[in-house]
Amino acid sequence: MSSGGRIKVIICVGLVAATLAAYEPVRHNGFVDYNDNKYVVENPNVHDGITRQSVIWAFTKSYSYNWHPITWLSHMLDCEIYGLNPLGHHITNLLIHIANSLLLFLLLSRMTGAMWRSGFVAAAQEREITPISYLRARIGYLIAKKIPLFVLSAISSVITFVAQKHGEPVVSLTGWPLHTRVINALSSYFIAL
Repeated sequence: MSSGGRIKVIICVGLVAATLAAYEPVRHNGFVDYNDNKYVVENPNVHDGITRQSVIWAFTKSYSYNWHPITWLSHMLDCEIYGLNPLGHHITNLLIHIANSLLLFLLLSRMTGAMWRSGFVAAAQEREITPISYLRARIGYLIAKKIPLFVLSAISSVITFVAQKHGEPVVSLTGWPLHTRVINALSSYFIAL
């Protein structure tokens, strides 16, 4: 293995170890009161696992004022594998975090050739370290490649807005003054920390 290959392996192992260390406390956690109960525990379409009926439900119905079939399928798969054991669900999230860190590192190191900086970015989840001139040269190519995803995201956003408009999540901007919305956003951010 070349020295560059060894460095790449070392960085990948470091990213996995850092992510495992950061998320180690999840092994003690139950389901989160934020939405796990409504989305998983109290939702028979999800906690019964993957069935023909539940897959059809995921793509054709809104639930809790949301339409996100991939999220439902992910929760169904977790229930299929782990049942309602929260540790299993947290393990899936941990594996997704690890995969995202590794994919970000591999993408940035391939685009820039700067392995250590790419590893730092993946560890910190920041994006402004890569050379801007290189990114500008690739931006047209990357945008063209991602247009189908942008279209799908726009369609999903419209469907989600329509689904949420029939419930409480979407309210008129005149019903909530700007200062109230800013205070709510800030308090939600700090509560989440």
